[in-house]
Amino acid sequence: MNKTKKGGIVLIVTILALVISPGVALSEAYATNNSYDKIVRIAGLDDVSFVSNTINITKGDTIVFINVDGTNGGVAHSIVSVQTGTTLPDGIFDSGLIKIGQSFKVSFDEYGIYEYIDSMYPSIRGIIHVM
Repeated sequence: MNKTKKGGIVLIVTILALVISPGVALSEAYATNNSYDKIVRIAGLDDVSFVSNTINITKGDTIVFINVDGTNGGVAHSIVSVQTGTTLPDGIFDSGLIKIGQSFKVSFDEYGIYEYIDSMYPSIRGIIHVM
């Protein structure tokens, strides 16, 4: 392997370690063995956002929110379910602070539409459709 190619691989591995190392192992967070059904990344490259911000799941599925915000060193986020069309918590789920690299899991055993926000940035919203 030439020196340039090897240096590029080291740089990529280093960047990945900095983004995810504080709490969640990649193999755990991105498991393909049905232990997690859906993943929502809390990103912040230019604007804080949920990727993806609308999810369709089936009853019994689990969603994992992972903080991958690396903007300006990254920040903690907090995912809170809210009353439809508002920023008022409805008490269905609340992640507390999710630091960079950490995750929060929530399972859905009832059909419905669940709205959520990042309480640190309330204008950032998401919707979960449980079918």
